[in-house]
Amino acid sequence: MAHPKRAVPDDFRELVATTPLTQLKARYNCGQGTLYRWLHETGYDELAPFTSHAGVTPDDFIARAARSTRSELLTHYKIGTRTLERWLTNTGAKTRGQLAVEEARTRAPTPPKRPTPTTTPKPRTDMPEAPKVQDATPSPIVAGAAQFLRKHHSNVHRADIRMFEGRGDTWGDHYGAPDRGVGHYYVSGAGIVSHAQLVEMAEARGYRTGDVF
Repeated sequence: MAHPKRAVPDDFRELVATTPLTQLKARYNCGQGTLYRWLHETGYDELAPFTSHAGVTPDDFIARAARSTRSELLTHYKIGTRTLERWLTNTGAKTRGQLAVEEARTRAPTPPKRPTPTTTPKPRTDMPEAPKVQDATPSPIVAGAAQFLRKHHSNVHRADIRMFEGRGDTWGDHYGAPDRGVGHYYVSGAGIVSHAQLVEMAEARGYRTGDVF
């Protein structure tokens, strides 16, 4: 009769990043196979140098990533988040949510150019120049995903909103968001996420990108 597999210990995730594998084996009185299985289940595959499951990207990964969310890929390949991010980086593959955001950007109309003034006004010298924030208005897909997530999270807002009237500093400047918050949202309980991650979070809860078109 087969023995049931041991579950991951409660403090395993706290110790795995700073404790040698030999000490972990001794602490938990487990074999190498059990230890490597725990590393795989918690997303630390790279710490198990003798396992080939996490080191080789599957042949169908790029094609499957294009039609799947991150959560679907994690479930299908039975891998951790660190392994998934490494596969995406190494192959250049993009998930369904990332592709949807890029497609929406290509559909966005180009704003008309403003007419060139006949005279150039002299710049004021009595006040400092405010930092520039590039226009990164969310696409309909991203805006729809944010609105959808507000049903499940108490606070969802753009990370590039201006903090004060008449000033150039953004929310992202104050809270350390990448690119001053441009292309990112804040989601309570999840933190600062990119547009693609926002769409994937919404899709995992039932949002469908095709509904906005």
